[in-house]
Amino acid sequence: MSGFQNAPVTKGLMIATGALSLIVGLADVRYYFHLQLSPHISRDHQYWRLLTNQLAFTNSSELLLGQIILYNVAVGIERTFGSHKYFSFLIAASLVSTLLNFSCLLGFYRFGLNYIPAGPIPILFAILYQYERVVPSAYNFRILGITMSNKSFTYLTAFPITISHMPGSMLVALTGLATGALYRSDITNLKSYRAPAWVTSAISSLVGASRPPHIPRRAMPGERPPFATEQVLTRRRVNEPREEENGGRTDTNAAAGAERSVTGSSSGSVMREWVDELTGRRDGARVPTATEIAELTSVFPHASREEIIAALQRSQTVDQAASILLTGSS
Repeated sequence: MSGFQNAPVTKGLMIATGALSLIVGLADVRYYFHLQLSPHISRDHQYWRLLTNQLAFTNSSELLLGQIILYNVAVGIERTFGSHKYFSFLIAASLVSTLLNFSCLLGFYRFGLNYIPAGPIPILFAILYQYERVVPSAYNFRILGITMSNKSFTYLTAFPITISHMPGSMLVALTGLATGALYRSDITNLKSYRAPAWVTSAISSLVGASRPPHIPRRAMPGERPPFATEQVLTRRRVNEPREEENGGRTDTNAAAGAERSVTGSSSGSVMREWVDELTGRRDGARVPTATEIAELTSVFPHASREEIIAALQRSQTVDQAASILLTGSS
């Protein structure tokens, strides 16, 4: 699972959420995980539901959408924060969102709100808030006069979760966004909270390390040998024995052979241009400056120099290269 490089907490969260949701579905105990003020809290005093409410999804569609969001969004957020800070953020987000959900149940019960669906929906939307604030858009486009970005597809993926169990699902989505905003604001001191470091180390050891993704070796501009020269030399070596055996050929045949060599060189040049067009390589590729490489190295200490240079070559600005490193390393 090379897409989880430097993201062990997200990998463990996805495994735990998927496994618990599967167990809950197979054991048919879904009714223990949703939160209902009456009768579960007010009459039966089942306050333990506050702890189990965000442990697992109770249907497969929400589980699938949640896993997609975690893989596409949470991996990049963990690489930006670092595993220790990211795990601390998850702990703080789960506690704050639980308090907000319970407070909203108490406050809006008289208006008909009595049910909150199960699943880590507030945590998902708290992560989406960080994604909106931290990760820049790679490109923008317009559909029917509406300006959208590449991140709009991620938000559309989360929309079905928001309307799955109205009005409770809308409430937990809003509390998740509020939790993400509180974490980034200076009103609270949540950003300074850090969970014990040994917990993150234990998670990394438990889920296992992920190998880095395979990145093909690309020569720096100017180091790639010219394809046409190699093609001409190869043809010359192949034709040398024939020239020794047929030394008595006329000048007309020699001229024809020279013409074939030139034609082969031209066809090789055309083939090289076609391959370069397909692969995105250009002879005049942008050479990253030392300042750009140093800037991205300070932001992405776990990325190798080759990865940073490749991202800068594929982009026009440092922000686009940072977006590629966040989302394109998987």
